[in-house]
This record gives sequence, structure tokens and C-alpha cells, in this order.
Amino acid sequence: MSKLHGPSFFLGSGLVAGTLGFAVVLFARSGGRALPWSAPAEKESAARTERASPPAELPAPEAPALRQAAEGGEHLSLDDLRALLLSPRRLDQIRAIDLLLARGTPEAVQVLLDAFLASSDPLLIGLLEEAMLKSTTDLAPSLIAAFRASRDPERLTRIGRTLARLAGERPDVEKAVVGLLVGMLRDPDLKPEHLAALEDALVALGGRALETLAAYLSDPAAGPEGAGTVAAILSRLDAAHGSAVREKVREGFEAMRRALEDPALTATEKDATRKKTGSLAWAVGNRPASEHDLLSRDLVDGLLRTTDPAQAGTLAWGLTNLKGLSDEARFETVQSILGALPGQSGDALRQSYVWAASQIVAAGYGNRALDEGFYRMMQAAEEASGQHANDPRVSASLRWLLAELKTYEKKKLGG
Repeated sequence: MSKLHGPSFFLGSGLVAGTLGFAVVLFARSGGRALPWSAPAEKESAARTERASPPAELPAPEAPALRQAAEGGEHLSLDDLRALLLSPRRLDQIRAIDLLLARGTPEAVQVLLDAFLASSDPLLIGLLEEAMLKSTTDLAPSLIAAFRASRDPERLTRIGRTLARLAGERPDVEKAVVGLLVGMLRDPDLKPEHLAALEDALVALGGRALETLAAYLSDPAAGPEGAGTVAAILSRLDAAHGSAVREKVREGFEAMRRALEDPALTATEKDATRKKTGSLAWAVGNRPASEHDLLSRDLVDGLLRTTDPAQAGTLAWGLTNLKGLSDEARFETVQSILGALPGQSGDALRQSYVWAASQIVAAGYGNRALDEGFYRMMQAAEEASGQHANDPRVSASLRWLLAELKTYEKKKLGG
């Protein structure tokens, strides 16, 4: 947020083979940066260099006696194993990890965790991470505490990645880890570097975090700052999660609509809900363009259901940001708005509707010439104006819309 598996995971010839294989993986992860392994012809030279240059943050212990004692590792104290783990020799480090993992106590795992947090050696960090993930100890609380205490972006990214892997590889702790990560969004004192690492960790969890993220958005007590981070996460989730994201978007808009109609909510809570609506609408606009046709229906549904003028304006703004709308979806969106206009008795809501329609039309022709699709939408507005000519409030809104469309037409035609 640990008992360890008893069996050793580095034994005999598997020790060297497994470690070399792991080094290749880490080399790939590092983007090609050199890792502390040498070609066979350079082995002796590298060994002398490694013995002479231990990791900068930790002194190289005098470990020959410990290496001998490690053959009977059950007799080594935790301090001995810590010293062996901090040896500049890779095989000493691996042996120490093996013995600590086999010991299986929370104290032994804490030694692994302390080294994981302190080291700057990418291969050692990877070995320690793999070992901790094999542990049955509940590491999440310790990792969360370390996350909160750190201000170093690299370390925060490292911890966040490990938490995401812990949740992904350990079904028994997944829910608790996700809950702790999302719960941090409620902390008003989180720094930008914490939020960035937290966002990355939750994106890495993908669909596993969606339910908890949606619950956060639906909670009237959840702050708009955290909602901004949730929106960024939703916008970044892989397109493979598109259907699930859309479901949570619908739920989120509906929960926010109900919250604004709740007389028990304070003015401050309602203001926060409007801001969260804006964050969610922003997330929708930043989803892949291929999803925009379907997402437009959710935004239109939210727009037509709300009775709060400020929320309506925010949802209308969200519709204008759907740059990936197909021509047919754009026409259907405008038609839906025009069809709902007569049912709105408030001037502010009607104005939000026609403003959204004008901007949705214009958004489709920023870099293209006016075509049949444009005039099809203008004709729909003209027909609606004729149908409601005897309703002064509706006809006034429609006249404004037609004036905006004609002004835009003149601008595009260079008149």
C-alpha cells in the first residue's frame, strides 16, 4: 500500500543465467543506456573498476568474510545481509536478495525496500523490484509512505511504477493499491511532481483503476484539483479501454447533474461540481478522434438533461472541442440541440444551446471549404426557425443562431 515465498529464486546455474537475462530486459527498458555488465574480454578490467568505484550514495563494505558466510546464509544477521546487498559485486547483491527473500520476514523485506529507494544502479533497482513483487508481504503502505515523503521525480516515478506493477501482478492487493493511489488525490498538499507520478501510475493500471476513478468523480466531496488529474488519466488511457471510459463518462456527467440538483449541497460543493464537469468534458475532447462520434452523444445527453445553466455552458463547450466528429455525427448533434430548444424555458439554457450549435457547425470547417454538409445544418436551423416563429423566446434564439451562421458563411467565402 510482507511473509515471503520460502523458495530461493536464484540458485546454481539459474543464478547467472537469470541475471543475465534480466540485464537484457533492463537494458531495453533503459533506452540503450549502458548497464553495469561487461563483455567477456573486458570482465577482469570491469571487475577492477567496479571494485574501485562503488555506487556513489553508498560506501563499499568490506565483504569477503560475508561472502564466505553467505554459504550458510541462515547465520547472517540483517545487518550482514544489508552489507552484502550493498557490495559493489553483483553476485554478492544477488545472493543477498536471494537470502532476504528466502527469510520472508517484514524486516527482511524492509531491507530490500530501503535499498530499492536508495539505489541509483538501474540493474540493482530492477532486481530488487522483481524480488519485492515476489513477496507476500503487503508492501503498498510502505511504498505509499515513501511516495509521499519523496520530492525526487525519478524516485517518484520508480515508486509509482512499482505500485502499478504490484496491483497488476497481485490480484490479492490490487483493490487496496488502487484505492490508496486514488485516495492520494484527496490530499490538498500533493506537489506537482507527486501528481505527475501518480497520473503515470494510474494510467499504467489502465482499466483496473476505472471503477475507483469514476467513484472519485461522482463524490461531491472530491475536490476539483484531483478531478483534473482524473481527467488527464481518462484522456490518456489506451483506445482499447474506449468503451469502458465512455461508460464512466456517462456515469460521471449524470452524477454531477444529480449533485447540482441536490438541495443539501453547499454553494461551494456545487461550484466544485461544475469545475469537475469541465474537467470531464476536457477529457472527452482529448480522447482519440475515432471515439468522438459516440462521445458526442453523451455530451449532448448531459446538456439536454441538466437544468443548471453553468453546467449546460460547460457541456456545450465540451461539444465544441470534439474535433474528430464525422459530418453525419455533427449534423445529428445540431439536430438534437435544435429539437430540444423549445422545451427549455430559461433564456440562459436556450442561449447555451444555440451557442453550442453555432460553434459545432463552425468547428467542422476550420480548414476546409463550405460544402453540402454546412448548408444542410443551416437549412435545419432555418426550418426550426419557421416552425417556432410564433414562440418569441425560441424564435429569438434561432434568429441569433442563423445570424451567426450567415456571418460565418460570409467570412469563409471572403465576403
